[in-house]
Amino acid sequence: MKIAIFIADEGYGHAMRQKNIIHELLDYLPFLQITVYGKDKLDILKDEFEDRISYVDIFNLLLTAKDELGNLDLENTKDLFKEWNNNRLEWIDKTTKFIDPKTDLIISDSVPQVSEVAKKFKIRQINLQHFTWDWLYQSLYGIDEIFKRLNKDYLQWGEFVFPPLTPIQNLKMYQTHSKIGLIVNRRLVRFTNKNKVLNASGGKSVLLMNNGTQSLSSVITRILFEMPYQKGWKFLLRSEYLSEKDKRQALQRNDFNIITGLNNTHMAIANSDIVIARGGYNIICELLALNKPSVIIDEKHNPEIQSNLILAKNYKNIEISLKKDAINRLHSLMQSYPNQELFKGPHLSCIGASQVLLKIASDFNLY
Repeated sequence: MKIAIFIADEGYGHAMRQKNIIHELLDYLPFLQITVYGKDKLDILKDEFEDRISYVDIFNLLLTAKDELGNLDLENTKDLFKEWNNNRLEWIDKTTKFIDPKTDLIISDSVPQVSEVAKKFKIRQINLQHFTWDWLYQSLYGIDEIFKRLNKDYLQWGEFVFPPLTPIQNLKMYQTHSKIGLIVNRRLVRFTNKNKVLNASGGKSVLLMNNGTQSLSSVITRILFEMPYQKGWKFLLRSEYLSEKDKRQALQRNDFNIITGLNNTHMAIANSDIVIARGGYNIICELLALNKPSVIIDEKHNPEIQSNLILAKNYKNIEISLKKDAINRLHSLMQSYPNQELFKGPHLSCIGASQVLLKIASDFNLY
């Protein structure tokens, strides 16, 4: 059986979600032939799977733009949507030549124009994402020709599968859909015992989850230069995206430990006591899966982030903060840690990847 997976080049979430699904598929159906189509985050999957799967280097067109403060840039993002509309037919023509017509299944996360390729070859398609681009575009700019083109691409082919924390209005746009649990890193969950007894007297750590966007960089700079030493606490900080000034400050402080690489950073989520991060979907899912106390930073003008935070605030371990309040919120959380109230309340199912596996195995009679 041949599966083609198309991954949007926006952020890490799409690639990380599909990485978890690919692990599940290969573990239980090792005979599958999987090809991933993407560009910016393709190296993440190459490092993980090497020659166990195949890769096609192609830019899948849709992105958002950020301003110097890390907030969504409305004007430049609209220009990027216009570029998508202008380059869509060329992309479809190129992909039609790349893809094997005998492909059995396309998983799109989330590349709306691939539906035209799937429809041409009558390839079954699953649209699996936590938001659709037409919803995001409408939230930002209303209904116009670009929205209609995005919406038509989604509607013309394929079925919809949504994980938890999908925007409510997005679910209403696609009322015929399936729901699954969180799709999270299995190793991450395995390495963290949600029910462990917390030791307030032991060494504790805060992970500053810098993922390369500017959304959290200004907060990290303030923590480096303004937050005094906290007895019994260490800060974990990824070095790749630090300015030289911030890196020197981190090296001079005895309470900061530098970590390198995306994998090490994500595994540090399991080992840390508190996490401070931007309100991206993937990190929120991992924090909910681990029931990890956290401070999540808002991002202006971004409907996806705003929806993530609205839905996540129902969970006690997640504390939402504006950038200007982040240090005070973090300090307060450190002072009250461990607060057992943070670990009470509802938990979300973490079997989304297994549910995708079972769906594919059942639909294609693979068992």
